[in-house]
Amino acid sequence: MNSPLSPELRNRLARRLERGLPRCARPYAALAEALGTREDLVLAQIRAWRAEGLFRRFGLVVHHRALGIDANLMLVLDIPDARADATGLALAREPAITLCYQRRRSPPRWPYNLFCMIHGTSRTTVQAQADAILRRHGLADLPHACLFSLRAFKQRGGRYASPNPDRESGMPDPEVSLECPPGAPKQETSLDAADRRILNRLQRGLPLVRYPWEALGAELGLDPDHIRARLADWLANGTLTRFGPMFDIEPLGGAFTLAALSVPEDRFDSVADLLREMPEVAHNYRREHFWNMWFVLACESPGHLDRTLAAIEAATRLTVLNLPKDETYHVGLHLPL
Repeated sequence: MNSPLSPELRNRLARRLERGLPRCARPYAALAEALGTREDLVLAQIRAWRAEGLFRRFGLVVHHRALGIDANLMLVLDIPDARADATGLALAREPAITLCYQRRRSPPRWPYNLFCMIHGTSRTTVQAQADAILRRHGLADLPHACLFSLRAFKQRGGRYASPNPDRESGMPDPEVSLECPPGAPKQETSLDAADRRILNRLQRGLPLVRYPWEALGAELGLDPDHIRARLADWLANGTLTRFGPMFDIEPLGGAFTLAALSVPEDRFDSVADLLREMPEVAHNYRREHFWNMWFVLACESPGHLDRTLAAIEAATRLTVLNLPKDETYHVGLHLPL
């Protein structure tokens, strides 16, 4: 597909979009003005990226705990290689499963190759959903583990395009402190019926038209300025951790992986602080397992990823469990509110 923008402008646009979408009435016009090009070309480029599958949707990422969704389970299974694809596709059709991937094993330290995520408001309910799914698909007797998250330290969009941000953008760098020790009271955002309609709709993406908020307001029967104001409030108070495109940048040379560390208790907070400060770390959670510190790395190239893994091992003096993705079966992190 021919690209509407030059390579240099495409790179600059990608860097800006990774930091979030402008929340003005005409966000694509604002991007075009900053880049010194036309609004129609920016829109055409974004539509082309979507058609090519370089981002899954153009919407928001909610801070689960702020909305009462604090039961976060990573279900991992050891599926025979010959059955992995069929099993992954079958589990991807389960309504409760929000993400489903095949990842590389790392024997003998890590035997599991199929990863599923289930989110909910109750640990008991989420565990019951996982148990039912295992029984329904005849997987209960296969090796598996349920890793609930205990603490969340960091969650933001990946940075792929360049380690040097576009200083002209004036865009906020959306990153929310998610740390909440076990047993701490929930700090939930209060939502009315209109708020829930907005959040549910925006999880499916923003219209790729010149006046997206007008289109959204007409669809929902709400004032476009009210929608934008609520979005600004939620980004400011941490209800949302991101608003913009969810890039799958590997086709353009980027690299990401899921990794884990087994951190001694007396060093856990210091290692969490170290990872939080690394720009390559997008997500970072504590989970119930021997491998207790889990994080996602998003890097601009495979070489950058390798260097980052080596730097983490050198800084922590701990072995990194690196679990790159082999197949994607389902990415649908839509949390009905």
